[in-house]
Amino acid sequence: MKLIKDITFRLFNGILQYSDLNNINWKPLINSIINTTSGFNLKLEHIGKYIRINSATDTIVSIDNPIFEIGSSVVFEQTGLGTITMFSDIDIINGDPTTIGQYKCIQIIKVSSNVWTAIGGTI
Repeated sequence: MKLIKDITFRLFNGILQYSDLNNINWKPLINSIINTTSGFNLKLEHIGKYIRINSATDTIVSIDNPIFEIGSSVVFEQTGLGTITMFSDIDIINGDPTTIGQYKCIQIIKVSSNVWTAIGGTI
């Protein structure tokens, strides 16, 4: 572990994580980049990833699994012309769940048991 300005870092199961001085809530930093050409159902293995979607048509990333922990986070980049939209039948997505254009990003963060916040998008 290394301490940098009140933040502690560690490598755990191959994922770089950070925490405050109390080391209670460890959160992953981006640990890899995934390139794809279509939407998909969000899975546990996507947490902490930077996902680039290169599609000519609009795509949907579905959140239909309630097992994500609070603090789970994923960043998406729209590399093609098609927008990326976050969608869920079981959870609430606050903020703007759709990307705003090519090479723009949106991040989703699970903030409570059935609520996600989307940052960087537009409706």
